Amino acid sequence: MDPNWFDWLTLVVTALAAVVPAWLAIALWRSDRTESIKARRDAATREFTHLLATGDGVLVRFRDFSHFADAMGPGSAALLGLINQYLEWDRDDEMNAAPQLPREPRIDLSVDVTDAIRRWNLDPRYRADLTEVWLANGCVFPEPEDNRIISPTTRRAAEDEILGDRAYRPWLTGTRLARGRIRWRRLRGRLPIRQGPVDEPLNPLATQTYLEEEDLSGDEWLRARTTAVLEDGDE
Repeated sequence: MDPNWFDWLTLVVTALAAVVPAWLAIALWRSDRTESIKARRDAATREFTHLLATGDGVLVRFRDFSHFADAMGPGSAALLGLINQYLEWDRDDEMNAAPQLPREPRIDLSVDVTDAIRRWNLDPRYRADLTEVWLANGCVFPEPEDNRIISPTTRRAAEDEILGDRAYRPWLTGTRLARGRIRWRRLRGRLPIRQGPVDEPLNPLATQTYLEEEDLSGDEWLRARTTAVLEDGDE
């Protein structure tokens, strides 16, 4: 006897009865895990920024910063690099300070780092731009004019790093550096479609055009845009 519509309906309902609870359980587990990670990061951020202002400078740099980095995860390497730059400047200021003066709370350092973390957490475009600068240049500074401009070659190298490391996925999902968007752009680039002009600078957080020979790394695109007078006399 061939199955009728009621048999098919029974089969579908039975399958859904088995699948839906499992799907809901997975969704709830992911939601709980996401909330747990977020709460851990928020707690680590509050503690770290407080210790930046009041804690011992050496312990903050070597112990507390490590705890904060563990909570944020390796995909936040660009933010951690920026914070490390702030810490290096604070260490230089501390070394240059008069030893007889009492140590004061580093309020400015705490405020700068707090603003950077808040912007990183709330602005997906900022996360993408900062990550690209970090991966393309190997370092990152707070001011755009201190970061070397991004070239098509250095941008592709940064995207290769993202495609090869899933640690960036939680922070870059939904941005122009999401893995799917990178692959789609590259696919479009292989198609015989006329590409429009690219706005420069390629990254708003990297506008430094005074590039000397050691900054070019053999990149002719950068060489054509440097405002420095190079050894051969070309600008």
